[in-house]
Amino acid sequence: MEHIRNLAHDQILLLGDSITQFAFSRENGFGSAIADHYQRKLDVICRGLSGYNTRWMKPLLPSILRTTLPPLARHRVITLFLGANDSTHPESPQHVPLREYVMNLHDMIATIRVCSPIAKVILISNPPINEPRFSRIWAERGCTKDRTFLNTLAYYRATRDQVGRPWEQRDPNVAFLDLYTALLGDANADRNLEGPALIAWAERVQRDILSVDVLPDGLHLGPAGNQRLGDALIKLIETKWGSEVGAEAVEPLINIPWSELEDPENSPP
Repeated sequence: MEHIRNLAHDQILLLGDSITQFAFSRENGFGSAIADHYQRKLDVICRGLSGYNTRWMKPLLPSILRTTLPPLARHRVITLFLGANDSTHPESPQHVPLREYVMNLHDMIATIRVCSPIAKVILISNPPINEPRFSRIWAERGCTKDRTFLNTLAYYRATRDQVGRPWEQRDPNVAFLDLYTALLGDANADRNLEGPALIAWAERVQRDILSVDVLPDGLHLGPAGNQRLGDALIKLIETKWGSEVGAEAVEPLINIPWSELEDPENSPP
């Protein structure tokens, strides 16, 4: 092992709000799933900031990108997962108007592409909410209802159509992960309905699909929600960039079997 001098692992960096902050602390956390997938190969670093929106995260981004890496290490994958707080009601201090939200996402992706040019960037859409459950549980906590399913849906549509898909089309190192599809499955095929049909669809998915296992408090991911997101992230990386950053494509820095260390000539100095 004399030749192994640099043990700084390249990284997968998770950026976002409270859902990302909880990526390792909840059952089946999506951060834990990714870390398990890349054991001994890539370090998974979490920079989730509870309550933050794109307006507050954007000025921090250059510093985060600079300070998370040890010398000689690189960001290989970066996820950007915001919007749950931006999409609150206009009177909420967390609210960010839709147009500003879209521009903030564009600016943040551009910053990542400049500061971490080899990194694969995954923009994750904001998640749906279960509005009845959210309203009930947060009222019990003494909080004011500050978000609705339909307003959250509007931010999802903007993330998908105005940011995610355009970036995917022009930059092969950027991908969009549709969290509505990951959580709702085939039911998300009707997401572009309008008027009474949209209201009926929204009521159905909240009642029948966004269960307690998916969104326990109506907002944050539960065990099933985390597992679906983790599975979707791994599938996206392996499908789109498997030959570059798939688990089989990344070599561990220390790949000498432990059994060979019994030989004194191969023992660490």
